[in-house]
Amino acid sequence: MPGLVQQEELSDAFEVFSVSVTDPDVFDKLTELCSVYKLNAEEISEEWIALSVKSNNLDMTVHNLEKLENEVLCKKTVKSKKAASTQGTPVLFESPTISIKSENDDFGLFDAYTPGGKANSQRTVFKTPDSSRKRQASQGGSSFSSPFLSTPSQKFSSRSNKGKIEAQFGDLNSVEWAGSNPWDCKVAPYNPDTTIKGKYKYMFQKLTEKAHTLNDVIEDMSERIQEKYNIDEFSHVAIPLQEKVTVVGRICCDSVGKLNAQSVLLEGSVESSAGKRVPLKLSEVHQYSLFPGQIVALEGINSTGNQMVASKILEGVTPPFPENLDTSLSNHGSLHVMVAAGPFTTSDSMSYEPIMDLVAVIQEKSPDVCILMGPFVDCSQEQVLSCNLPKTFVEIFQEVIENTIKGIDGTGTQLVILPSLRDVHHDYVYPQPPFSSEWLGKKKDVPDKSRLHFISEPSTFTVNGIVFGVTSTDVLLHLGKEEISGQATKGDRFGRLVKHLFTQQSYYPIHPSPEDVPVDYTHYEEYACMSVTPHVFISPSDMRYFIKDIDGRLCINPGRLSKGQGGGTYAEIVIKPSEQKHNSIISRSAAKIVRI
Repeated sequence: MPGLVQQEELSDAFEVFSVSVTDPDVFDKLTELCSVYKLNAEEISEEWIALSVKSNNLDMTVHNLEKLENEVLCKKTVKSKKAASTQGTPVLFESPTISIKSENDDFGLFDAYTPGGKANSQRTVFKTPDSSRKRQASQGGSSFSSPFLSTPSQKFSSRSNKGKIEAQFGDLNSVEWAGSNPWDCKVAPYNPDTTIKGKYKYMFQKLTEKAHTLNDVIEDMSERIQEKYNIDEFSHVAIPLQEKVTVVGRICCDSVGKLNAQSVLLEGSVESSAGKRVPLKLSEVHQYSLFPGQIVALEGINSTGNQMVASKILEGVTPPFPENLDTSLSNHGSLHVMVAAGPFTTSDSMSYEPIMDLVAVIQEKSPDVCILMGPFVDCSQEQVLSCNLPKTFVEIFQEVIENTIKGIDGTGTQLVILPSLRDVHHDYVYPQPPFSSEWLGKKKDVPDKSRLHFISEPSTFTVNGIVFGVTSTDVLLHLGKEEISGQATKGDRFGRLVKHLFTQQSYYPIHPSPEDVPVDYTHYEEYACMSVTPHVFISPSDMRYFIKDIDGRLCINPGRLSKGQGGGTYAEIVIKPSEQKHNSIISRSAAKIVRI
């Protein structure tokens, strides 16, 4: 999987065609298209120039880039999938072309059935150059070591922007970027009853159970919307009436493709609309932001019973801030939290240099809490894909965690570990159970295991009264790909995407979910919904990093610790104490996104 395209690469690629790109929103959309459709800077620039010339020199705007996506990129993706499905014809080999190498060669039999000895050619001899050993020795005595010998990434080792602050929030000079009292930090689930404590059975989902859950989501949100907007009652979505009515339902697409303004359907609940669907006409609504799975209420007229003409769309209801929690931090002092999301290896090496450098930062600053979000053994890493590893995936993960604990011994930092759907060794289901900690009980040399907290994906937990909501699934990228908006809809797009999660009270509100997010709806309501608004919301994404205040919540995309063969970013947060109890922590917070 290619690394995230950088802004400089896009600028250079478009400069070849004398096209100047300056709008940050345009850069973000270009980056999103490159990530979703696996294009590099040169390819996306060529696709744009072709469409622009064909359409009489289009201006480069977000709206026109969406046109590029709908008219060109989506169609090419469909064609490539069809072409791939026609391949796979069995290949016959004559006996002279099959050569068994040696009985002592573990890969010999596999090579015999591989054309040209391809499997054998993929094997590499893992060596760590002397320069890497010297580098480890110079890192202030860091005891972190790679799970096995692997050639370090030259591009990562030669990067020149280490420690650069890429984004910031609040007054960075007014806080101390170090932990106050890590040993006194208390990390706990916000609600133990809605927290996954261990593995559960999945792939036993019945269609009736899924249908009941999806219907319950509509019913629960309709009650909240009805209370917020003082609506007497909701009408049936498909009954013909000549007067304006208020209806509620789920946004759907009338086909398998991407949602657009002409393909929107509204699906009512079983109780209020017998589960009926009607096409939704949006021509009279100029400001809207919709995606498949979104629960909305709207005012409109359905004069024929066959189409609802919307005149106003009402958004969902955000959950309340947590109550009965002391968020003052008066008994602790400033809370320093560090956040990093995987992958923790570069795409061309399994030496785990990025997390090795992060451990050195933790040793230096001793934050109160460090949140590590998967993937730890990334399913898209080159050597993982080729299974070219001397240890099992589980063994690699366990050694990474063990070495991290040992590497920060003496700091007192609390480690919070969150899995990812990209973790090749873990349960591939959403919501995702936490990593097992049983293996740690057999490790006698691992210090202070009580500082290690394995949590589920997604999770809502507290640190000394501050509520954190975290998810490692790239819901922002998926929302950005699915969302449609009106011509008059302006403002902060990233903020709008994050706000969808709050107004839908869900960590993953998209339905149907993409293939790489296998939602188990029997556990969705219990473990993937937001019962309260977190003070700090963290969602790493392949989209551009950010720190934002969204209606009193500190929302952060810390980026990823590595990008392709190069280094990525991580986040640091400091929340100052207060004499009074606060629901919002915005006024006393500072945060920054830093290059590893």
